Amino acid sequence: MPIELAVPSSHAMTPAERQRRHRARKRALASAASLTAAASLLPENMRLMRQVESMAQQLTAQKEKTQASAQKVEQLQRDVQAAQQRLQALRACLDGLLPRLTPATGQVMRHALKEAGFIAWLDSG
Repeated sequence: MPIELAVPSSHAMTPAERQRRHRARKRALASAASLTAAASLLPENMRLMRQVESMAQQLTAQKEKTQASAQKVEQLQRDVQAAQQRLQALRACLDGLLPRLTPATGQVMRHALKEAGFIAWLDSG
């Protein structure tokens, strides 16, 4: 799309005028090309902006989900630790109780613990 500048035809153009005319034409072409490029990039930029916003929302949701999972894991770890402490207390109690029982009662207790699968646990502590 050539841009024509009005030049009176009554006189010949000097080299400086030709150069100014040439530079003005190049500036006009560059301006038109940049406007065309900007107009073609605008929808793509808007799409990318929407995509960035969507990804930011997904990241926020994932972060919240991860934090909730981390809290659940911490609670489970506390529960497991409390259960382990209770088991250690039970083991200590049984270790202290079994020698105090009569031999027959001790044998009955050890047999019951063996059938329940706890005798190895008790003996390992």
